[in-house]
Amino acid sequence: MNMQIENQNIQTATNKPIRTCLPTKKFIKLEAWRKCKEIKSIVYAEIIPALPADQQGNLGSLLKNAATSITTNYIPYNRKISENLEKINYQQDAQFIKAARHALSRLKNYITICSDFNYIDTGVYNKGILLIENTKALLNRYIYFLSR
Repeated sequence: MNMQIENQNIQTATNKPIRTCLPTKKFIKLEAWRKCKEIKSIVYAEIIPALPADQQGNLGSLLKNAATSITTNYIPYNRKISENLEKINYQQDAQFIKAARHALSRLKNYITICSDFNYIDTGVYNKGILLIENTKALLNRYIYFLSR
């Protein structure tokens, strides 16, 4: 109810119709984005809590930044909203996906560091690395799809 009132107030203040379906809803349906989200949840639920207290700040913050960057960089539609729904071409779209792929590589490095220092067990390491590699393959296929 309050949302309807806010939408009416915005519409009357700007004299522009409210778009009910923003493009940000589209990326949630993509399998690669859901895999990125799953990686983020593994990092936050299984890897960061396993770190020792002295590494929670250093390595933990690096893991959080890399995990958050995956899903944040994956959303090319943020640019469309910020630029008044301006049309972007596949090269710009692919650039966001490549940034997410780079964040996956950083995250893989940090998870490997956690495993090397025995902060996480082998099962969590293998689960994380396998998911990262599968997600990279999905992102590569998505970039190829965009270029066609």
